[in-house]
Amino acid sequence: QFLRSEKYISDYNEVVSLGTRNSQTRTADQTEVGIFWGYDGAPKLGVPPRLYNQVVRVIAIKKNNTLQQNAQLFAFVNYAMADAGISAWETKYYYELWRPILGVRQGSPTTRAIPNWLPLGAPADGGGDNFTPPFPSYVSGHSTFGSAAFEMLRLFYGTDQFQFQFQSDEYNGATKDSITGRVRPNRTRSYERFSQAEEENFLSRIYLGVHWRIDQEEARIQCISIDTNLLRTQAKNLIDAYESKPTDAILFWNAVLLNAAANDYDNSIADSPDQAGPTTTSRAFAIIHGAMYEAMNGFERIYISMYRPSSMPATYDVPRAPAVEAAITEAAYQTLYALYPKQRELFTQTRNNFIKLVRGDSSDNAGINKGILVGKLLALTILESRSSDNSQNQGTYKLINQTGYHQPDPTHPDQPFLSPRWGTVTPFVIQSGSQFRASNTVGNTLAGRRQFLRSEKYISDYNEVVSLGTRNSQTRTADQTEVGIFWGY
Repeated sequence: QFLRSEKYISDYNEVVSLGTRNSQTRTADQTEVGIFWGYDGAPKLGVPPRLYNQVVRVIAIKKNNTLQQNAQLFAFVNYAMADAGISAWETKYYYELWRPILGVRQGSPTTRAIPNWLPLGAPADGGGDNFTPPFPSYVSGHSTFGSAAFEMLRLFYGTDQFQFQFQSDEYNGATKDSITGRVRPNRTRSYERFSQAEEENFLSRIYLGVHWRIDQEEARIQCISIDTNLLRTQAKNLIDAYESKPTDAILFWNAVLLNAAANDYDNSIADSPDQAGPTTTSRAFAIIHGAMYEAMNGFERIYISMYRPSSMPATYDVPRAPAVEAAITEAAYQTLYALYPKQRELFTQTRNNFIKLVRGDSSDNAGINKGILVGKLLALTILESRSSDNSQNQGTYKLINQTGYHQPDPTHPDQPFLSPRWGTVTPFVIQSGSQFRASNTVGNTLAGRRQFLRSEKYISDYNEVVSLGTRNSQTRTADQTEVGIFWGY
């Protein structure tokens, strides 16, 4: 039903027009957009949660946030992305919609088959040929993580209007393009609104030819529900303003985390990442920033804790600033140490150096020691609470060998299936992975899927991805290509 719908036909035409590798309709700017937002697990780039933390970091620094505001913002963004990932993967493996690489090659009752069609593809960045990600299309992981982050920024600051610039690691003057074999130049893109960057991130997956438009549209709707739910739960805890701005341990440890997430995809450090893929990475980011948030609140008592042990006293008779920094540092260290074990030596050295700096600025060693104990206790409490969240129970995946259902990328037939049971992981804030499941537009039965493949929506999405996502698309602009790669990760 969906594959016969006007929506599918529209999406098909769009992706054929803009996502074909050598598209004649994708502009240079569209090609740049596609690559700019890539971050598809390439060496030293990692995956989307790292990308959006980089964006949030730029905003937080320009906004001149307080330590407390950063503790809350980064915790809420990463809680939202972690729950969005759980919800998205529940939807992905519930509907199992095929990617353009299959939909275009095999065709449908209402769309022509292009047997050897190639998308521009997710940027491999010197790690092999560009590829299609190894999990179903509907809904988009990139749009889910990205919309969760941008919607939280809008809710947190109370506005969509904000001017900022961002440089993607896909265009940092060091990352090599797998198709051209050349190092990409430095590129910084400018935005007037959070929604403008969100829209580019949305479109980038069409320009790369790895998603239908409907995947992005439904992901955005899903994330508005998730973020609103999170803030409704925590609304009484929102931070407005503070009298002082202490040294910002949150931004320091966020930088350590971003570096760790990039190193996690460095083959010279390890054969396989400690946190493989955007799902496990989003969980790790949420745990680490959640621990720092709880550590800050252990002394500040600004909000009702989600993880505070009953054994912790209500107040501490110590100066807050050095104790808070020490608590945040220890919470970050303990969670990083547990979640990225291959980099433990670096974390230990960094932690010891930072604690020395804290001690050097204060004569209150007792307060600092108390902060270390509080940070460790809260970190271990969160790690213990997440140890049985079903994230390790991903099992096996049984293919549905039918038209319109997800299959491995035929140009990378040995791809594994990433996190097929991630939708069963215990969320951080929402009730379950299925609470905000995307709409049944694509059909979750054979009859429903056939109807979708005949729809105008599918045909439109198909044409769009072929036009803009084909590897050598003649319609995708250079800017669209840059955007696609820019947001890769």
